[in-house]
Amino acid sequence: MNNTLTNYTFPTECSRCNAQTATQNWELSTSTADGTLKFKVPIGAACARKLQRKVIIRIVLINLGIYLVVGLLSIADPFASIYLNFGAGFLLSAFSLTYLSSLRHSVGSKEIGVLSSHPDGAHSEQEANAHRLSVKFHNPDYQQKFASLNPEPSPAASAGTPER
Repeated sequence: MNNTLTNYTFPTECSRCNAQTATQNWELSTSTADGTLKFKVPIGAACARKLQRKVIIRIVLINLGIYLVVGLLSIADPFASIYLNFGAGFLLSAFSLTYLSSLRHSVGSKEIGVLSSHPDGAHSEQEANAHRLSVKFHNPDYQQKFASLNPEPSPAASAGTPER
């Protein structure tokens, strides 16, 4: 598989706010026919804390919802074992933690940018086989800096170059 991710150069600023120096990375991902491609983008410490806080809040809300449903089910059927209901709730809570990585990618896609395996929405067979990736940052200033450091190859130039 052609991994074009390592060929990108990033500006030194945070990819979310473009105001502070990036000291950490946040992972974006996209799904392809071959699996999930992951891509780390630079982010500042303050923005990383904000995003981590959003992920934690989502996990807490998911678990509160699980226990609210379990509690309502316990009230609806008072003869059922409350221990069995809360045991099932505990298992669902543990299962919800498996979605932590998915939540991180979801928050990153909404706050930082989107990684796409088909640039500009094109879905040609040649692009699908080459796994040509594009990154679109939500911050327009950062996107402009990123684009100036990583010019897109012209379609005619890349069509004549054989894939390895």
